[in-house]
Amino acid sequence: MDCRVVVEAAVPVYDVGTADEAVRIAISKTGEMLNPDLNYVEIDMAERTCPDCGAAWDPAFIAADEGLVALELEMTVFNVDREEHASRKRLT
Repeated sequence: MDCRVVVEAAVPVYDVGTADEAVRIAISKTGEMLNPDLNYVEIDMAERTCPDCGAAWDPAFIAADEGLVALELEMTVFNVDREEHASRKRLT
């Protein structure tokens, strides 16, 4: 059985002015840390919603030119015995 595993990561970024800029920098920074060793990991911005009303939130929080970006790291784990095995697979 093959399983798709998604891990959420919070990535700090510095000297940013907008949420879009923060997301681009966070994806680039994470890609540099993982690749080329882990080029099979897909990096995308996380979809966040308000727990009360369900409204969509930006994936980045910016304050004083610094930001925190929510990203999702996705990968496929092949030939797992059970789902628990896939959830314990390490990225590094």
